[in-house]
Amino acid sequence: MEDGMKEVYFNKYCPKCRYADKQEAEDPCYDCLTEPAMQYSHKPAQFVDSGKNTQDNAKIGKYI
Repeated sequence: MEDGMKEVYFNKYCPKCRYADKQEAEDPCYDCLTEPAMQYSHKPAQFVDSGKNTQDNAKIGKYI
């Protein structure tokens, strides 16, 4: 039986996160980094979208 656990893609989400300027040892980054797998999601536990226009958003036509 599959438990739905997925590896967290820190390299994809951390640069887009509101907390990207924090050090790894600071909250909430530390909390995210202690959970390398999430159930049914590759997104880190404490991820908050920064709302900045990223290359991925431009590809799909979203301009913030």
